[in-house]
Amino acid sequence: MKFNDRGGSSMSFVQFVHNSRFSVRLNKITVADDERAFPHQHGCDFVSIGLLGSYTEDLYEMRNVTSPFRRAKRGMFNVHRMNNDRLHKIAAVSKRPAYTLFITFNYAHKPPLAYGPNGEVETMGEMYRRLGYGRPSA
Repeated sequence: MKFNDRGGSSMSFVQFVHNSRFSVRLNKITVADDERAFPHQHGCDFVSIGLLGSYTEDLYEMRNVTSPFRRAKRGMFNVHRMNNDRLHKIAAVSKRPAYTLFITFNYAHKPPLAYGPNGEVETMGEMYRRLGYGRPSA
């Protein structure tokens, strides 16, 4: 199985299904998000199911992107859902990569956005280019 590497980013994936209603992919999370990365949303709701390894995720609300309102540990068999109006950022990853089954649905039909502490708003593509990563996907 070959993972699609984003050229230096914290995550790569294998896409199984992707259409206008939902997608299913296997994520491989290797390191925490770059400290210069902003908390971000996805352009859809999603469910993530932990398969191997673990990671810690900071969760943010739109009205306060400077400090997370909650830190959540995500491990094997952990199932969580996130709506497209919530922001998150990977804060830490276990010594071995974390693998998750990532299922998206309920597309907002707008680009996923990242929000900076000083009011900056950029698309995920703009953020990945700013950080010097390869071509991203949502």
